[in-house]
Amino acid sequence: MNRRSPLGEFLMARRAQLSPDDVGLPRYGYRRRVPGLRREELAMLAEVSAGCYTRLEQGQSLNASAEVLDAIATALHLTTAEREHLHVLSTTTSHRTGPAAPPEEHASADLRTLLAAMGDVPALVVGRRNDVLAWERSRTRPARRTRGPRLARRPGHPAQPVPAGLPGRAHPRPPP
Repeated sequence: MNRRSPLGEFLMARRAQLSPDDVGLPRYGYRRRVPGLRREELAMLAEVSAGCYTRLEQGQSLNASAEVLDAIATALHLTTAEREHLHVLSTTTSHRTGPAAPPEEHASADLRTLLAAMGDVPALVVGRRNDVLAWERSRTRPARRTRGPRLARRPGHPAQPVPAGLPGRAHPRPPP
């Protein structure tokens, strides 16, 4: 992914136009791999970190402050028009809209047919964001109660509180 943003292209072009002699930096050796200033040299002149400048030039940083942009503009010896253009490029870069919302998910007709054919097997169809898209409909009815609740309704059953006015428990207490 080697696509550069318009801000990065502008910064790289202006950096290539300056030589170390133009800004008072010593030359180390005769041969330079890049035309103009290195990223680290420009970051040092602008008093920002080399990583911050690199991310800005590569289009990875979307939140450069006006002070950082002014420091970079001063280090690049930009004119007033170029400085304004740098700020315009930065605001258009930083106010990009995010990716479009993913389309709404639905269970297909084939999946619903499969769920209907499953009978009484509990089943859910879940989307990529864990949304329940479909479920097996027969499980939506309340389950038929079995003996447990009927036993609890019997008077004197240990699960039921003894109403006031009735003698104590119907069952004898276990010895201590």
